[in-house]
Amino acid sequence: MKWAEELLVETRETLRVLPPLEGTPPELAEFQRGSLIEQKVVSRKDYLSDTWCHMNASRASRPFTFRSWSVEAPGRACTFCPGSEALTARDVDTGGDTLRLGDHPWGLRLFPNLYPWLQGHQNIVETSSHKFTLGELDAEEEVRALRVMRELSLRFLAGGLFPVIFKNQGFGASIFHFHWQVGALRRPPTRIYREMVVADSFAHRWGLNMFDAIIEAERARGVRLIVETSTLFVLAPFAPRTNGEVWLICKGPMVNLGQCREEDLSSLAALLVDVLKALNSELRVENLCVALNQVPEDPAYRLHLKVLPIKSWAGAERGLEEYTVEVPPEQVAAALRPVLGGRRFVSASKP
Repeated sequence: MKWAEELLVETRETLRVLPPLEGTPPELAEFQRGSLIEQKVVSRKDYLSDTWCHMNASRASRPFTFRSWSVEAPGRACTFCPGSEALTARDVDTGGDTLRLGDHPWGLRLFPNLYPWLQGHQNIVETSSHKFTLGELDAEEEVRALRVMRELSLRFLAGGLFPVIFKNQGFGASIFHFHWQVGALRRPPTRIYREMVVADSFAHRWGLNMFDAIIEAERARGVRLIVETSTLFVLAPFAPRTNGEVWLICKGPMVNLGQCREEDLSSLAALLVDVLKALNSELRVENLCVALNQVPEDPAYRLHLKVLPIKSWAGAERGLEEYTVEVPPEQVAAALRPVLGGRRFVSASKP
C-alpha cells in the first residue's frame, strides 16, 4: 500500500529546555535527562487537507484533559420548549413552522433561524423534551431529524446549492435544547472544497477513493479504529484538530444524504448517538460540534460526519491553522473501543 505513505504523514523531533530555576515540575520529571528536559513532539498531517496537528508526549502522558463548562444556567426559560413557539421565527410561506410533527406535544419542529447566515437557514428541534446533555440523546429522535435533513438536502441540491448541516452541543450553542442547524451556500464550504481537491487528486493518482483508502489503512493498523459496522467505519483520525475528535465514514458510495436509504439513516443515527454517549461517559466530553460533510456529486468523496469536542483554540489554531492536541487519537480509540465494540456493533479488529 504505497498510497498509505501519502495518507499517514508524520514527523518526530525532540525539543529540549532547561528546567525552571526552582526545579523541574513533577509532571515533567520523567522527561528529565541530566540537566535538560527533553520532550518528544509528533506532528501529523491531516488525511484530507494540508493542516497539521502537533502532539507533545509530555502532555499526552497526563490524564484526559477535556475542559468543562456549565452547559445551562438553571431556571433559564427555553425558547425551543413547548409553549414558547411564539418566540421563534416564522416561515415566510407557511406563516408559522416550516414543518411540525405532532401537536400535543409535537415531536419535531423545523423553523427559520432567527439570525440566519445561510440560504434557507433553519433549526431542527428533534425533541419537545428539554434535553441538553449527551446522555439524554435518543436514536429515534435523531433518525427523525436525519430524515428532515435528507429532504432539505435534496431541495438545496436541486437548486444548485451546497447543504450545510451541523450541531452545536453545550458550550457554543446559544440555546442548549437539542437542535441541528441546516442551510446552504452557493459554493462548497471552504474545508469541504479543500478536501474535494485532495480526494480528487488522490483518486487520479492511485485509482482509489481516498475514504476507502483511509478505511483500509486504519483497519490494517487497528490502533485508531473504534468500531466498524456493515455500513459505517468509526475512527479517531490520524491528525485530529481537537482532543477526542471522531469520524463516522459511510462505507457505501453515497456522497450526500439524499442518496441514503431509510436503513442507512437508522444506522447512522444509532451509531452517532452511541459515539456521543461514549465520549461523554468515557472521556467526560460535554461540549462538542458535529459537522455533516456532503457534496452534490463526486465519486472521489464520501458522506461522513466529524465529531469535534470543543477545545480552547488560540493563536496557533485560529491564526495559523496549526493544531495542538494533548490527547493522541490512539488513546481516544482505546478508551471508546471497548464500550462501542461491546454494544450491538461488531468490533473492526478484523478486516
